[in-house]
Amino acid sequence: MPTKALLIKSEGTVTPFDLPDEQAHKVINHLVGGWFDCVRNYDNDEPTNQIVGYIHDEGLLIGLPINYVASALFARPLVGDCVIIGSLNEQGEYDGENHDLPEAFLTSDFARLAQEVHNDPKVREVVEREVANIDLNPKVVPMSDEQFEAWLLGKLSEADIYEQNGEDK
Repeated sequence: MPTKALLIKSEGTVTPFDLPDEQAHKVINHLVGGWFDCVRNYDNDEPTNQIVGYIHDEGLLIGLPINYVASALFARPLVGDCVIIGSLNEQGEYDGENHDLPEAFLTSDFARLAQEVHNDPKVREVVEREVANIDLNPKVVPMSDEQFEAWLLGKLSEADIYEQNGEDK
């Protein structure tokens, strides 16, 4: 039986659809434009703990447009199109399976709210500032063989290595 889901486009539109049980990952891959990551809100007091989002794995790296609606839902900067589904089973527990999206996300009221969020200058300012502050440059920490072994065993932190090497983090 298909799962009730929602596609949130980066331009602020939302489209409900049925996500098939079989090959759901291929449908999500197609909708977000490539390999994807899962995002969740872990705050149990938030209504968004009832949903899981799927976004393009390399969206920031390849310059996908900001998705203000998904960013607001998951309280972190997200880019590209986003697929959301329900995350809780009938007992109200997260089990990692696909579940129907709560009905509130499938209404015309939510679609209107999504457009309001997408167009809100304050939301845009906050999310754009957060995206601008993301460091996409990989860090390479030079280590000796001894430092590497100690780091692997948890006996040496990254900060300790910088200090031993006489470098600032």
